[in-house]
Amino acid sequence: MGATDGRMHQAHPQLPAVAGSAWRIVQIWGMPIYQYFAEHPEARAVFDRAMASAAWHRLLPVVHAYDFSPFRTVVDVGGGNGALVVLILQAHPRARGVVFDFPAAAERARANLQAAGLADRGTAVGGDAREGVPKGGDAYLLSNIMNDLDDAAAIAVLKNCRAAMGTEAKLLVIDRVMPAGGVVSGAAMDDFRAWDTAMNDLIQLLVTGGGLVRTEAEFQGLLEAAGFRLTAPFTGRSSSADALPLGILRAGARRDP
Repeated sequence: MGATDGRMHQAHPQLPAVAGSAWRIVQIWGMPIYQYFAEHPEARAVFDRAMASAAWHRLLPVVHAYDFSPFRTVVDVGGGNGALVVLILQAHPRARGVVFDFPAAAERARANLQAAGLADRGTAVGGDAREGVPKGGDAYLLSNIMNDLDDAAAIAVLKNCRAAMGTEAKLLVIDRVMPAGGVVSGAAMDDFRAWDTAMNDLIQLLVTGGGLVRTEAEFQGLLEAAGFRLTAPFTGRSSSADALPLGILRAGARRDP
């Protein structure tokens, strides 16, 4: 994200102090990051290209490692430019996909789905996940967005997913996961993932104010608060035991007696 705009570099000297203050990037840009992108399309275009490039490293291994074949319709909440849905639909010809994000992002996702030849199976819907999400999916994906949100906003998005889901639908959280105890080291994960996790945690604190990389226990607490139960614990490795760039947690709606 440091390449999205020259103003991001103005934030770097603030990193040592940010953990002990209420400072946020809003003080530099004058607005939250995604509002800034909406009003500055040239910066948004750079960000989109960076996310598309990252998809090959972070998302493609997840699509190869996780079996999406049981799902008829996947809804990617906060799906940005549609990179994850494109990869899933390319790997699973019978699946359908919905990208849900702010209207400007949904327009770009729609164009990317069409460019990939997937307009007949993939759609994009504009909206705000804090207010509601589309119904009709049997898999709801939250990929790389939970770490953008503070706990209250994360629970609100999760509750809206829960309200949209049928009784048998599944929720997949695809994100970085902080090792238990919050200690990032080569002993807990490979060197790249250790660096990537630690840096992303700092970036979220700097850019979003309340975002962070959470431990599995912290994710489970959010899920339970929103009416979910964890049905498959965090997995960070593929079936061949290769480390995945992002972890996957699977949850279903809690059925209270």
